[in-house]
Amino acid sequence: MSEQLKDLQKREQFIELSQKVYPLMQQISKLLEESDFGTSASITLGREGYMEFQPYETKWRMVRYRPDDVPAARYEFSEPISIVGREE
Repeated sequence: MSEQLKDLQKREQFIELSQKVYPLMQQISKLLEESDFGTSASITLGREGYMEFQPYETKWRMVRYRPDDVPAARYEFSEPISIVGREE
């Protein structure tokens, strides 16, 4: 099979996948708009079952590390700390 034919098949596969994923993205976008967590977010999916959903305008995120884990809500706490001898 020629490289060009393989590329055309991949293109078709990607378009089919995109047509299935896009409505889900629209649903997520609508849910964000209806929430108090902003309108921008990232979703990360990993090969080993890792999943993360993180709205950008908040310190909250949902994460699952492995398929057998229960998803967990996480809150990021941070505060500046003083480092002795640090050059600015």
